[in-house]
Amino acid sequence: MINFKSIVVTVLSAILIPKIYLWLTSNAVGVQFYNVYPGMCKSIPGIVCGSEKITVTSDGLAFFTSGMKGASNCDHRYLHGRIYLFDFKDPEKGATELFLKSNSILPSSFSPHGMDLFEDLKNNLIKLLVINHANHSESVEVFIFKRSEPSYLDHVKTLTDKKFVCLNDIAVINENIFYVTNYLKYCQYNEFASLLFEIGLKMPTSNIVYYNEGSTLVAADGYSSLNGIAISKDFSIVFVSSTANNTLSVFKREAKSGKLLLHNAIDISYSPDNVYIDHQTGFLYVAVLKKPLHFFLAVRNLTLNTGTGIKIVPDSNQWKNADVTEVFHDNGQLIQSASMIVFYKNQYLIGSVYNTLVYCRTDNI
Repeated sequence: MINFKSIVVTVLSAILIPKIYLWLTSNAVGVQFYNVYPGMCKSIPGIVCGSEKITVTSDGLAFFTSGMKGASNCDHRYLHGRIYLFDFKDPEKGATELFLKSNSILPSSFSPHGMDLFEDLKNNLIKLLVINHANHSESVEVFIFKRSEPSYLDHVKTLTDKKFVCLNDIAVINENIFYVTNYLKYCQYNEFASLLFEIGLKMPTSNIVYYNEGSTLVAADGYSSLNGIAISKDFSIVFVSSTANNTLSVFKREAKSGKLLLHNAIDISYSPDNVYIDHQTGFLYVAVLKKPLHFFLAVRNLTLNTGTGIKIVPDSNQWKNADVTEVFHDNGQLIQSASMIVFYKNQYLIGSVYNTLVYCRTDNI
């Protein structure tokens, strides 16, 4: 007599067990990684609730945002309206919190996330464009930093648009022209369901929006969980990470229309977060999660998460291939959940979603 129950169990096992195995291995469950440091590394004092996004001027001023409210169990008073400054030319000074001058936004309602800058050389100003999640709306806040007033940021305007849905990061051409990534599409309706379906099932609902002097268009659409974004020095190539697909997408930019055309997708094996491009060398630096599952446990302080930074060196064939090397990894002793890695003259800063900020210098500095 045929035992249909046994047949069903056998068939389901044959289908599900390989999928479960692949899911576990893709999340590096049970895998031990070894620490990799580019030289001397240390935590920067005073940063306790994250350093999500870092952007650097041509002369080594690094601005960074505080951690994300939704991804931290630390004291949320540290997550309201905080932007910091770190000077690569004076690393022993550490990080300094910048005070916001604004008549329209309050620090308590300012929730910074992605950020990029534009150097206004004509007026000797630095203009910061910051993603803001506040009051159930998505916006880009524009600030001015004056070297004559190094402790302040002047808020000058707020930019909004109906295409700004679930913003994550920004890549700036100038203060009125930029690209932003919409990480998700439905996060404002039901955050849990959005995470479950859009990230868990890798739904292609993510896009890149081009903002040009007040008008917008969807520059690229139909992707999954687009996260960090960076643009080349000549503004011809845009790099975007996909958290769900472990890839770094390389887009060629149509200068006239702003549209982005996919050129290549580089498999980097791990789940990427923010992207930084060194305009001196053209090298990319990407922070990745080796154990994405641990990230969600670490959010609830249930485990230490592992974060790492990698360097991507292009070949001579315009990003058709790339050499991916690891330049930093820490198992939780220094930093948890690396979100960003930047490089300036043999020095590194590594940011975190909800933990600290790490400074490293290479042995040959």
